[in-house]
Amino acid sequence: MPKTVIISDIHLTTKFDHKKYEFLKSLVQKYDQVIINGDFWSNYTCTCTQFLNSKWELLFPYLKNKTIYIHGNHDRMQWCTRGIKNFCKKNTNKLELKIKDKTLFMEHGHLIALDSITNPLFIKVMRTLKFDALFTYKVHELIIRLWGVKTYNKMSKGIEELFIEYANNTLHKDEIIVLGHTHTPSTTQTHAHYLNSGYIQFGHAYYLTIENGYIKFHHETY
Repeated sequence: MPKTVIISDIHLTTKFDHKKYEFLKSLVQKYDQVIINGDFWSNYTCTCTQFLNSKWELLFPYLKNKTIYIHGNHDRMQWCTRGIKNFCKKNTNKLELKIKDKTLFMEHGHLIALDSITNPLFIKVMRTLKFDALFTYKVHELIIRLWGVKTYNKMSKGIEELFIEYANNTLHKDEIIVLGHTHTPSTTQTHAHYLNSGYIQFGHAYYLTIENGYIKFHHETY
């Protein structure tokens, strides 16, 4: 299996972040295969076309020929255009991988949690008001600044418990599900059947790698 990095919940918009760009560029260049486990960009803040035409297109050549793109709740398949092929070789809602004696099932998690917004009018209003950019992300940053990243990582524990229950009730002995969505990254393999691919946002990068058949957990700042 190729040397692989699994990233998720990056939430790119038309606003360019040079530090984040340099971090992502450096990270993906180290691996033979990149799996984006949902929420690469956000339809709640911009359209797919607006994102594709933004300065983030500088990142696309480093992804295009080696990236499998799994859709999330912010970047659902129906919200994407053919232009996503500028940064991926394949796009899907779910992915299955074999590593040694394990089978990994990957998806973003929103199709299990069923907790996200799809109403087009509501999304249009959110975009117009720049709700995420001016409120949601600012609140998330404030929580990290005041109470620390460990507190932030526990904010979606309710959905996390749902994911763990789903994994324990659905999967067999040598199967693991890798989800994102909650911003509650796995830092160790605490649960036999469940991992979370974390997020890359607010100066923190949580992600998973697979090398020589082994899964490793990472946390860096940028």
